[in-house]
Amino acid sequence: MKSIPLALILFRAALAPALPALALAFGDAARPWLAALLVAGLLSDVLDGIVARAAGVSTVALRRLDSRVDLFFWLGALAAAAILDGPALRTVAPGVAAVLALEAACQAASFARFRRAPCTHAFLSKLWGLFLGAGFVALFATGRPGARRARDRPAAAVVAERRPQRLARPPPPPRPPHPPPPSPQRLNRPPPLQTTEHTASRKQP
Repeated sequence: MKSIPLALILFRAALAPALPALALAFGDAARPWLAALLVAGLLSDVLDGIVARAAGVSTVALRRLDSRVDLFFWLGALAAAAILDGPALRTVAPGVAAVLALEAACQAASFARFRRAPCTHAFLSKLWGLFLGAGFVALFATGRPGARRARDRPAAAVVAERRPQRLARPPPPPRPPHPPPPSPQRLNRPPPLQTTEHTASRKQP
């Protein structure tokens, strides 16, 4: 029983390169397997500490190894998600970059102050891991078919396809035909001649 915590940690370490390798090899067909392996990795992360404390082998070295393996495990999950859903991740690129920058700042601050990497096992750290795992599982399990084909297209084209199409304006009604121009004979017709009786009646006072 004392070797179970280390075996669980090594299992999660093996999943770090296995997740992107499966995504590269099988594409969309690997989505159910990726989701299942990610759930298995989360369970191993929860159980290794419980079993280690129950067996009396919870040492500082084991906790540090657990923290290093957790970091590589989540980087492997991110690489697999980028392979399968690159356009979807590019739409939230600022948030992903902010999370990676915060992790890098945490590592740098720990090395600058304590000369070693951080080893976080607080309640909020475990809660963050659960939320992160739920997000990756949802991405792998409910990914839309054809995401691998969308990877080869530009991100702008994929985003434009996902926007709601505007209703096309109806074409304007046809204009009525213009009336025909007057004939030259009608334009050059002389005015009617006045009769002699009408002219004589106008000359009388």
